[in-house]
Amino acid sequence: MRSIIASLVLAMSLGVTSAAQAQSDDLAYCERLYATWERYIAPRSQGQITGGVAAIASVDQCRRGNPAGGIPTLEKKLLDNRFTLPAR
Repeated sequence: MRSIIASLVLAMSLGVTSAAQAQSDDLAYCERLYATWERYIAPRSQGQITGGVAAIASVDQCRRGNPAGGIPTLEKKLLDNRFTLPAR
């Protein structure tokens, strides 16, 4: 019985570890997307306030633990401006 419980605890901890790693990877990817947007696109779109707000809100979503809400917007902004997305 103890070995079953130990196995379950180990499996659960590995699942949490891999989920945390995936979230960390997503955050790093989101930060790379935002850095590319900020460096190359933001200076060209000085008059387009809404584009900047959307990008800032997207990276904020990533930083708050919701990369699924932020990454697509940043990817779209880069693709719309004919950028190649960085490696994930």
